[in-house]
Amino acid sequence: MPRTSAERRSEYQREYYVKNRERKLAAVKDRYDHDSKAAYDEVYRAKRLEQFRARIASPICVDCGATEKKIVWHHRDPASKWTNVSGMYQFSESSLISELEKCDPVCYSCHWYRHHPRGGAVK
Repeated sequence: MPRTSAERRSEYQREYYVKNRERKLAAVKDRYDHDSKAAYDEVYRAKRLEQFRARIASPICVDCGATEKKIVWHHRDPASKWTNVSGMYQFSESSLISELEKCDPVCYSCHWYRHHPRGGAVK
């Protein structure tokens, strides 16, 4: 009686596992090893942070036109704010872009004055 394609596939998978057992076990161990996971997360986050910085590189303050100062992202409407842009390096690029569309790039000084229009001290 001829074997079905499911039976052939199962047989192939068993043979593949026997041939590649050590490599497969090492991959599983690396995946669940906390040191390797932490190292992977660190590299992943660093890569995402680099992409994030490249995406928003060299914005100009909409209030004073500064480029050399530290630029922060001010939400025009606080009610539409989903999260802080500074922590979005771990989110997808589409989420980041949709959040940046709700923001104005302003330098740190101008951002402070937007939140404290009279120049008073923060309480």
